[in-house]
Amino acid sequence: MIRRFQSTEVLPLELFDVVVDGHPLYRHPRNRDFLSRLARVANLVRRGAAKREGGARPLAGRPAFETVVLTGGAVPAEPWPGPLPARRLPGCAEAGGRAILSQLSREGAVVDLGQSRLKGWWQKRAIDVPRIPLPTGPQARERLTSFVAESLSELCAGSVPDTLVLALPCEVSANGTLGECSYPWSRGDRTLVPEIAQKAGLADVVILNDAELAALGARAVFASTAPALVLTVGWGVGAALLRGHP
Repeated sequence: MIRRFQSTEVLPLELFDVVVDGHPLYRHPRNRDFLSRLARVANLVRRGAAKREGGARPLAGRPAFETVVLTGGAVPAEPWPGPLPARRLPGCAEAGGRAILSQLSREGAVVDLGQSRLKGWWQKRAIDVPRIPLPTGPQARERLTSFVAESLSELCAGSVPDTLVLALPCEVSANGTLGECSYPWSRGDRTLVPEIAQKAGLADVVILNDAELAALGARAVFASTAPALVLTVGWGVGAALLRGHP
């Protein structure tokens, strides 16, 4: 069974192409000014003034958050310039996956497939592939699904988890179809995850966007019920709004 994990706590946002300093965020170099641009994007979102390339808004209205959470393997080391306060939280993906498994009352593994690396956790084991060999050519899809399935097999040492929480670096619709990214699948894809599950011998896979996973982990690590904007900085920039609740 392939199912889309839905949480009322988290709203995924597409901020990678929000225009700041005259250009979409993804076109700006990762230099010493990048963190200040991220801060300006966060402030634009909070004010309801953010616009994506092409003029669309990432979110209607002005979301109520007072904190930014930075996570991911490429968060710049420079001090956060504000005006909103921010904190760095490592390990959010693992915490998010374990929170989902706990909510589902399942034992299982967590795999975070980023656009440059793969991380996974199973019981007390972990795996980190820092550079994914981006497949190309006519067999690209086959090589990608095999790579993920083989990485999962390595993580689990040959055993098969009851459930896999799989985070993907793209939009994931309510019915489980995938958005585009740098990997060899097209918008609206519904077969990639079943292909991975079949190769890995999995019966139950829960999928979601990688920024959503990080946001759920941030709530678990941060232990706060206050709303926050979670920014995952890796090969690209992902984002999710962590809603507040009593």
